[in-house]
Amino acid sequence: MERTCEIFKAMIEDLRTDLRDMRKEQREFYDEVKSLRLENQELKKQIIVLQNKIEVIEKKERRNNIIVSGVSIKEKEPEQIKQTIESAIERHLEIKCDISSITKINERMCKIEMRDAQEKEKVMRSKRKLRHVKQQIYINHMSNNKYILTTI
Repeated sequence: MERTCEIFKAMIEDLRTDLRDMRKEQREFYDEVKSLRLENQELKKQIIVLQNKIEVIEKKERRNNIIVSGVSIKEKEPEQIKQTIESAIERHLEIKCDISSITKINERMCKIEMRDAQEKEKVMRSKRKLRHVKQQIYINHMSNNKYILTTI
């Protein structure tokens, strides 16, 4: 009987040791989860800051961009597309404009990046001349990339 008591005492002591170890591990896990949550919050803040910076950059980029639709664009090479659009603008708006780059969106729509805001304004002021053109050509401010992607 005394032997059984000692065995039970040893088992109880082992259980206490195991319980202490488990509590220690639990505390370590709790601390790790806490630090991961803090890190997660910091990363979320950084994401918000980066999203704001991206938005500012995109806004600056869009400032000089226009969308031209209604002109038939069959060319595939950017330089040929640029020549087609420049000649259409010269012919219909009667102005010479300085185009930085052109991105074809589809067969009848393209995004044009003007050299500066003054060039864009020159085109935007002259676009009312398009009312007298038989072909329906539209020139608009580029307001949002996401909108363009959804119209394709």
